[in-house]
Amino acid sequence: GAAAAATAAADTDATRLEEALRGAFADVAAQLSETGVAGGTTATAVLVDVRCALVAHVGDSHAALVSGSTLTRLTTAHRLTNAAEADAVRARGGTVEAAGRGEMRVNGLLALTRALGDPELRGAITAEPDVRHFAFDFERDSAIVIACDGLWDFVSFVAKHSLFTPHTTPQAARRARAGEG
Repeated sequence: GAAAAATAAADTDATRLEEALRGAFADVAAQLSETGVAGGTTATAVLVDVRCALVAHVGDSHAALVSGSTLTRLTTAHRLTNAAEADAVRARGGTVEAAGRGEMRVNGLLALTRALGDPELRGAITAEPDVRHFAFDFERDSAIVIACDGLWDFVSFVAKHSLFTPHTTPQAARRARAGEG
């Protein structure tokens, strides 16, 4: 009945939104290529709607959900330390080689397996994002943190947790933001 129709509509919306995110990443990658940009970048995008929530990303920037006193990472790094990512580079015709201090690099150059730009590595790396659907509860969840590897790799989890979860409940966080204590 009505519940099945609502679920089908939400699934259709989520599919359309996922396609839109994938298309946006492809458009940015194409525009970077057309303009001749020599470098590259990571990217993380989050879309939250009343019926669904999605995160799309390439590279090693991440998103994390703040829910009460819990910080939950929503993404995984696209690095060569992830065996599936290293295998995908090889499957695309790229190489995985040690460079510098023995750190592994795609074609000897880049530690990331996915990025926007980096035209000299196109083919070995991809701009195709991982897209993940996740639950976002407007009553329970207070924030989504999007940050680059500078935060995730160099600030301890405890410090990140205290930065983004200073209040014990979403209601306390809302009251603090509203200046009510």
